[in-house]
Amino acid sequence: MVSVYVKGLVLGALLIIASMASLWILDKQRINVISEQMQQMSWEMEDSRLFLNYLESMHGDKNAQCTIMKHRIIQQVEKADMLARKIDAYRNSNVFSPDYYAIKKTFIYKDFELFLQFKKLRDECNESVNYIIYFYAENDPDHSACPDCGVQASILDTVRNKCRNTWVFALPYNTDIDLVKVIEKQYNIQKVPALVINGERVYQGLTEADEIEKNIDCGENPLE
Repeated sequence: MVSVYVKGLVLGALLIIASMASLWILDKQRINVISEQMQQMSWEMEDSRLFLNYLESMHGDKNAQCTIMKHRIIQQVEKADMLARKIDAYRNSNVFSPDYYAIKKTFIYKDFELFLQFKKLRDECNESVNYIIYFYAENDPDHSACPDCGVQASILDTVRNKCRNTWVFALPYNTDIDLVKVIEKQYNIQKVPALVINGERVYQGLTEADEIEKNIDCGENPLE
């Protein structure tokens, strides 16, 4: 006759297996949702790029081109910001799936491509928008490698909420992505957190909101 202790061990093992299976399923569901949104982001960016190239080839009204460009790019930047937050939330809740790093790397490339379009909107259309490149420590959920990064992110959210014409593009510091290494070298980034404001002003170390606001033209979202 099987002892009650053996039955208890078997039942406990089955419960653990069931819990692990549930967590694995949740991980896969999260990754599928994010992957679908990443694909949608890629399609929209490609559509915008081709559309804007077509407008430029027609040599039409520059102001009209800039208006269309503004609406498309800013809407995509807003969506990318929400997707970035979902990816970070996935990292914090992920248990089994190793796909986070591949997704994050793909997102960085896509987001930087979007940044280049945003920069073009500012430079060529003289649109009153600001961008901040934010370098942070990757793989540091408890902020042990960069104690100030969590505070800096909160400060940037505060600035972003106040200055609705300002967007933040985050890049991981000391990553294996060559593109990011080039940008770090361009601005001589030596530590994090670090900020590059509108490609002109560079801050390394924790930077307060009032100092950031000195270097931007704080205003409303051009689409609001």
